[in-house]
Amino acid sequence: MVGGAGKANIDVERTRTCCGFVVKYSTHCIHCFCGNLDESFLDEICVSTCDDCQDGHDLFPCKQFKMAADRFMGPYLKICLEHIFVVEDGDGRCWFPVATFDSKHFYDQLKKHWLPEVCKKYEKPEGNSSEWTFAEQLASSSHNPSIFLPQDLHAKYSAHVQIYLVPRAQDLGLGERLLVCVSLCAET
Repeated sequence: MVGGAGKANIDVERTRTCCGFVVKYSTHCIHCFCGNLDESFLDEICVSTCDDCQDGHDLFPCKQFKMAADRFMGPYLKICLEHIFVVEDGDGRCWFPVATFDSKHFYDQLKKHWLPEVCKKYEKPEGNSSEWTFAEQLASSSHNPSIFLPQDLHAKYSAHVQIYLVPRAQDLGLGERLLVCVSLCAET
């Protein structure tokens, strides 16, 4: 049983591994990414969830599917790899949550180191922004990042979590379990 003050009591099987832990539920297994797995499934999940948690393959007419991963997952791989989790079910990997315990540091590193590299890969779009494709909007967000993190908000809530969940794993109540795993990661 995992829980405590302010944490949900959830029955899990927790096993220590070389890079953290594995938490097994009856239908899902959550473990740290650790950087020792093929990243291509992360790319696929990014593009499969980038249209408001729905499949976004059709949003990239030039088949630049890596663009979604570069914008949404890449910075976590480079800045806070230890806070990336992989969730698997009987059909394989179905989602990954990412977290950082210091959002200000993360966004500073994102702007200083990650986005300049992404901007080299994807041209800044020109013309009327209301006519841009999703891919062009995504490229523009790398060239012109808009990050909202007021100091008083960061002082009160320094961390953030993002969840990329393929449709088959949605609406199963896994969010609470994820937060338990993030808190376990913080304790280790």
